[in-house]
Amino acid sequence: MSATSPRHLVLVGLMGAGKSTVGRLVATRLARPFIDLDAEIVARAGATVAELFRSRGEEGFRDIEAQMLAAVLDRSEPHVVAAGGGALSRPESLARVVRQSDMVWLRVRPEVAAARCRSQGVGVRPLLDHVEPVDRLRALLQVREPAYSKAPLVLDTDDATPDVIAELLLSRLRLGMSAVEA
Repeated sequence: MSATSPRHLVLVGLMGAGKSTVGRLVATRLARPFIDLDAEIVARAGATVAELFRSRGEEGFRDIEAQMLAAVLDRSEPHVVAAGGGALSRPESLARVVRQSDMVWLRVRPEVAAARCRSQGVGVRPLLDHVEPVDRLRALLQVREPAYSKAPLVLDTDDATPDVIAELLLSRLRLGMSAVEA
């Protein structure tokens, strides 16, 4: 894994980890295109994530997400991609990300993620609607952690600004380090 890698750089982690914010910063600094997978899905489907969850259910949304992720990873130009929190829930999507990208887990504690998501308002995160957010995020992390842990680079985002996380990620890439936790 390096800053000059011809592979995509895919940021994974729970909602509220900072994937989109950090991803934009990293993409700018690497002079690469940035893709927020959820935003790409919304643009293509003409409906918000919440609307897609209501009309198609979570499985229907995951179908669209898996197709969009595959299409993005098949692009020849390397991108920085902020994957949705559940984008790796399907084994084929996880295998594809591992095979076709440099994956970075932006790790966040559920309590911190809940506070960040809460600040965005109701209806933005359908998996957190009508539930206790911290409990839901703990449960999601328990299910998703085995997939996230396939990332060779793990960065904790709890107590750092997006700028600091972006610089830390870029410094790790410049050093060509893998299997690093910071």
